[in-house]
Formats: sequence, structure tokens, C-alpha cells
Amino acid sequence: MSDTIILNGLEWDKENLSVDGNIYFTYQEAKIEAAKLGKRLPTKDEFEELLKLPHVWDLTNNGLLVADKSDDLKTNDSLFFKALGYVLCGSLQSDYGSGGYWSSSRDNRAFAFYLGFYNSFIRMNRIIPSLKFTVRCVTDIK
Repeated sequence: MSDTIILNGLEWDKENLSVDGNIYFTYQEAKIEAAKLGKRLPTKDEFEELLKLPHVWDLTNNGLLVADKSDDLKTNDSLFFKALGYVLCGSLQSDYGSGGYWSSSRDNRAFAFYLGFYNSFIRMNRIIPSLKFTVRCVTDIK
């Protein structure tokens, strides 16, 4: 079981979803695998709320750090999202600083939202759900 952290009223896994060593999933695969663990993908709104917390791009480790307080950034009380690229047409695209994490939100039948990175530029984006991104699961706090 992976370590977790509570941020914005959700329990976030500190590690990416991994199934038999695979860390890249289509939108549908991501939802299915998270559900098998009794978890889910964060929504677009939950990612946007997370980005309202103190956060910084960690150049050394190539990823986003988020915490409740600025003093907690770069400590065990922070959440790290590494930019690990994405899979397009079966090929890993891994330009330095690029990558994405699926959300559970869709804007219509054609697109799904993801938290995207490109050279420390961070924003919610939408894309066809057949691309493969990394996944960070959440659990609702009861």
C-alpha cells in the first residue's frame, strides 16, 4: 500500500498508479485500474483546487511539488508529481518537463481532461482519451 497525504479534503496517493510495472494508461484504463483498488481519479476541479495550494516546479527532480503550506514544500508533507512524458501511438514521448496525469473529468464524448506539464508550465488541458498518461489516485475522506 502506498503512502498517502491529505490535501484539500482528499487522500492522495504519494506514488503513481502502477500495474505490473506499467505506469501509462489510457483514460478508460486509468479509471478501471483505480476502481479495482477502491480509489478514483481526481476531477478537473480537484486538480484546479490543488493548484491553489502552495506549489513549485522542482527543476532538480523534474516535477511539481504541492503542499498545504509553503514551508512544507520539499518535505515529506508535500505531494510530488513527476513529469514522466506520455505515450502516443505506442511510443514514449518524454521531452524534459513534459507529461500529464489523467483526471476523471470529460468535457464531451471526444475529450478528457488531464493535468499537463511542459517545461514547468502547468495547466489543465483536454485531449483524446486514447493517449496514455500517468495516474495519481485519490480516495474520498469519509
